[in-house]
Amino acid sequence: MQNMSKTKQEALQLMRVLNKIAAIFEQLNTDNSRLLKDGFETARVECERYINGEKIDFKPSELVVGFRQAIRETPFMFRDQPAEIRKALMNEYIKAVESEIPGFFDKESEKMQNIMKRGKIRNPDEFYLAELCFERMLEANPDGEDSVALRRIMDNFEFGS
Repeated sequence: MQNMSKTKQEALQLMRVLNKIAAIFEQLNTDNSRLLKDGFETARVECERYINGEKIDFKPSELVVGFRQAIRETPFMFRDQPAEIRKALMNEYIKAVESEIPGFFDKESEKMQNIMKRGKIRNPDEFYLAELCFERMLEANPDGEDSVALRRIMDNFEFGS
């Protein structure tokens, strides 16, 4: 693993997290969880191809961004579950992510704080993180100052100033 590029190392790490998350979704046995599991399997195959040095149809950084986004969006898949099941799934999810990427959630929070301070989104990964945070803000306080500021930052990135 020491000879592996940083992007390959990160892809492998994220793939291990997704494998653990896929195992969590096997417990649900719903249409959405089966679709997600199929999507994870496709991503895993592409990641293995990339790690093995095969040509893939997209940039390696896009693979990493996609994996990171899948990890971020996983909790949305728990929404339709009863509260006690949702809580258990969230605990398993957090444990799975933190076991492979210690501090993942703290780093994500720090990234979001930096985006808000800077007032600018620099790349698609930051945009996806901002989008996810924006959805959460809308649930809590749709007309809040932070929601409005974040929407403006997102619009600037997506549509230009």
